[in-house]
Amino acid sequence: MPITNYRTPISGFNTLNANSQPHIARLTNSKNSGEYISADAILAGSDSSIIHMTQPTAKNLEPVNLSLENKRLHGKHDAFSPYMLHLIDDPALLTFAESVLYAAENRTLAALNLDNPNETRHRTTRRLAQKNITDFYNNGPNSIIFQNNHSSAMTLNGSPFLEQTPTKPYFPHQKIITPDFTAYRSNPEVPRPNLFDCGLRDDSRVFFNSFPIVQLAQHNSDIYLKESTSRPENKTPNKTRYFSEMMDYLIQKGSSGDFIVQNALETSSDKKMAHFVFIPENIPLPLFFRATQHDSHFNGDLVDWYLPTIRRSINLQNVDWRAETEQLQSQCATLLDNHHISTTPLFRKLNHDLIEIFLIFKKDCSDEWNLTPSDIKNAPGWLEASGTFIADSDKAQAFSTLGADNYYASYCVTGEKMDSILNTFTR
Repeated sequence: MPITNYRTPISGFNTLNANSQPHIARLTNSKNSGEYISADAILAGSDSSIIHMTQPTAKNLEPVNLSLENKRLHGKHDAFSPYMLHLIDDPALLTFAESVLYAAENRTLAALNLDNPNETRHRTTRRLAQKNITDFYNNGPNSIIFQNNHSSAMTLNGSPFLEQTPTKPYFPHQKIITPDFTAYRSNPEVPRPNLFDCGLRDDSRVFFNSFPIVQLAQHNSDIYLKESTSRPENKTPNKTRYFSEMMDYLIQKGSSGDFIVQNALETSSDKKMAHFVFIPENIPLPLFFRATQHDSHFNGDLVDWYLPTIRRSINLQNVDWRAETEQLQSQCATLLDNHHISTTPLFRKLNHDLIEIFLIFKKDCSDEWNLTPSDIKNAPGWLEASGTFIADSDKAQAFSTLGADNYYASYCVTGEKMDSILNTFTR
């Protein structure tokens, strides 16, 4: 399945073979350098990689290699942010905007009979940034145009969420779901300046009305101030407390065999922004093929797996399915708070309104467990905890070197800690 999206380094996907044993797999193929724009090439205004890949920051670019005297004359920041460059989205209009926003500075330099020796370099850097921003943010469902039309917004458990395509998916049609942090930019009460009002004289591509550019700079400042004070990544860390929302997503968008999963906090690639991942099309994870053992005293089946795992089924036709789901979330929170045992929740939709729930338990990598730095670095995320290791990754190397038993043993909960799991979920 080829991918032509310019914002992802992935060129296509490989089929994951059914296998009940943990194994290493090459899930994707990579594009050559120059065939995509990396998010690293664009200024990030947030510690959250998800926020960065979703929308260009309103933080102004920072000129580099300026002397103290030049910083005094020209300021510590560029007049443009990635968000402004994205909205301008036209080299000719950018040239006009530069003349407007640097007019006062140019007058000061002229009065001092000075030139700006960095002007050419800054203009070149700014245009390269504008091209990268346009290529990166104008493609696919992450496009600002799509966001403003609310085509990727949805409501889960009564709250607004955002669905989008990750830049580095593992599987076809994979989605990432987060609380909607884009609402302020798309708020109709926060209108964007109409840059068409800058006007043109005939067909000469000459702009003459500077007021929309001044409005744009103020709009950008307002956005940056609002987003800097709200800092959604500080309010919604990636803790596993979205069980009902994950169920709602499957109800709204899932088909039989689709699943949704959330990483435990300690193995999240983005710890700042809450998110869970939707994988459609019946992907065969090794965990799904393992035998289970039912115990009438135990509230769920035990899965014959390398990490302690419970399997439960919830019938959506039962009126109390949501309360049952929230109880599971509360029990998992108890394990984390009281016993330093984290949960990787994986929900799979089955036929006849059934949701199959796998709760994978492991050490939370806190000081309680005295894990080595290498152990913490190679701790299994949701994919590894389910039995699949990405070829050429550090975790795959650790798995290959140690073998399945020894690799998982470093994170497996045993003895009294295992009893705490059983006691928490006993009827």
